[in-house]
Amino acid sequence: MNWMRAFFAWPVLALALAVSVPAASDAETVTGNVTKTVVGEAGQETAPEQASAIDGAFGYVLGQRWEGAAAPVEPGLLKAEVSPLVDSGLFDFHSLWLDPQSRAIVQISASRAYPNPREAEQAHLTLVGLLTGKYGSPRTEQLRQVFGSQGRSVHVLMSLEGEVAILGVVYQDDRAVADVITRPRFELNLPEIPGVSDSGNASGL
Repeated sequence: MNWMRAFFAWPVLALALAVSVPAASDAETVTGNVTKTVVGEAGQETAPEQASAIDGAFGYVLGQRWEGAAAPVEPGLLKAEVSPLVDSGLFDFHSLWLDPQSRAIVQISASRAYPNPREAEQAHLTLVGLLTGKYGSPRTEQLRQVFGSQGRSVHVLMSLEGEVAILGVVYQDDRAVADVITRPRFELNLPEIPGVSDSGNASGL
C-alpha cells in the first residue's frame, strides 16, 4: 500500500491514525494520562501550566521492556502489533517499536485511514489541540507537527493517498531511536588464513 510506504519515509516510523472523532473528554485518554490545561477567554484552551513529560501512550511506556512477540522491520527495529491498554477511540492500529537488543520500547505508533478527508482534517485538528494542551505548542517539520520535551517527541502527520486520508501519530525516545537505526547491523569477522597477509595478498607471491 502506497500510504504505508509514505509513512516509512519519515525520519521516525510513523504509520497512520484515527476515524471517529470522540468528545474531548474521551480523546484526553489518548496518552493514558490526564493533563491540567489553562482555559482562557471564550473557553479556549491555552498552553498547559506545566508541559507534561512524554512518557508514552495508550497505556504503554517508552523505555519499558516488551516481552511479547515482535518481528524485525527496517530500519533495524522490532515491531509488535498490540491492542491499546488505554483505548482512545481514535485509532484502529497500534504498534510498539523495539530496540532489538534490549527489547525496550523506543516508539509507540497508532494509525487509521479515513475515507472522508474532511473527517480526517477534523480529527487532525482535534488531536493537535489535545497534544498542544498537554505538551505545549508544536513546531512544523516536513508537513508534520512535532511536540518535543527532554529528548522525546510526538509526531503527527496527515497524508492524502488518492481519496483516502491517513492520520498518524508516533511517540518516540529520540536518542534511543537514533542509536538503533545507526547501530551496525552485523560485524564481519574473517578467519585468519595461513600465508595471507592483512593486505589480502598471499605471502611469497
